Amino acid sequence: MKRTFIISLLVAMALSVQAQKRITVIGEVENVADSTVFDLMETDGTGATAIYTNDDNNGRVINGRFILVYKCSRTDSRHFSLTSSSKGFSQRIELDFWANQGDTVYIKGKGNLLGNWEVQSDATEQKEWDLIRRKCEQELETHQQAIWDYETYRSYRRNTEMNEEEWDKTSIILAQKDSIVKQTSTLWYKKQLEVMKHLPFTDFWMDHLTTILYMNQSSFKELEQATKDVYAMHAKRINQHPDGKQVISKIFPSSVKAERGKMCIDTKLFDTNGNEFQLADFRGKYILLDFWANYCGACLAAFPHIKKIQEQYADRLVIISISVDKVNTWKASPHIRNISWLNMNDGGGIHGGIAYSYDIKALPTYILISPEGIYKERLNDSMLFNGTLEKLINE
Repeated sequence: MKRTFIISLLVAMALSVQAQKRITVIGEVENVADSTVFDLMETDGTGATAIYTNDDNNGRVINGRFILVYKCSRTDSRHFSLTSSSKGFSQRIELDFWANQGDTVYIKGKGNLLGNWEVQSDATEQKEWDLIRRKCEQELETHQQAIWDYETYRSYRRNTEMNEEEWDKTSIILAQKDSIVKQTSTLWYKKQLEVMKHLPFTDFWMDHLTTILYMNQSSFKELEQATKDVYAMHAKRINQHPDGKQVISKIFPSSVKAERGKMCIDTKLFDTNGNEFQLADFRGKYILLDFWANYCGACLAAFPHIKKIQEQYADRLVIISISVDKVNTWKASPHIRNISWLNMNDGGGIHGGIAYSYDIKALPTYILISPEGIYKERLNDSMLFNGTLEKLINE
């Protein structure tokens, strides 16, 4: 009897742990066709990291309701996006929300513009996001409608037989609709920044600001003044924040870039315990900088090979993996347990800090620095595997 009780208890605990890694979404919708399927994605503000459905009815609308059970791929996941690729919806129109793992989230919506749907969640981030979103409802709806008009017209062009003259005319109309999407996007983000000027500084506030900067790389000029105004009101707190360098580097970009054959650009780096380092600390050995991110599959796949290189050249080479993730995402990543070499961050993300200095555009990217501190070579993942690194070290 005692043994049976213990087994039952262990099973219950295991099921409880599994439940804690999931979120359940219960939706009530109007003007949404039955059999429409909703999907869920995890995100850290820089893009989706996973999408999950577990059976044919998961997320499927039946009589105006749906239930979607999502198994989180990361222990730190809190930011999610509801989307649908079913007829009548565009995957570019999403409903962002925040939730604690293990929670049930309730959603009410009408029509196909998901962004303004109502979300009931216990996550503190959701409450802060709602404060911003409610003051920007008109701008968000206008932007979503512009996306829908563009996607609908693009689909019409693809599925309609046309002669060359008709195709050229419709291409002009499509370009005009795309321009409206960009214009309404800028207005949507400008309005958010205006609202944020008058809200208290919190971790969510900072996280959302870095997300806005990341999502608007091509249109930053239109947002530059609005971003500077927000920064001016919270400069001290931003400067002290672990991810502050992402914001500062974007608003006040440095003109200094690393050049091969010249002295490397150095900066302050920190590990997960907060210990600070500089590249100069490792002078006398080759240094390999490994720029990676939690969401980069190729980066993670390279870790076993990097470990072999570390072991083979331990007497001549120092490897430093530099995460371009937001600091909290990096610290909570389950993948850092696979890094047995130096694991650091500088809070600059991929568009700021040391990644900006070395013009990192794709991941993974590797930078080799000589024992004298000279920026020697830039390598991609194939060069890491084909012996190029070993050849450079042995020159």
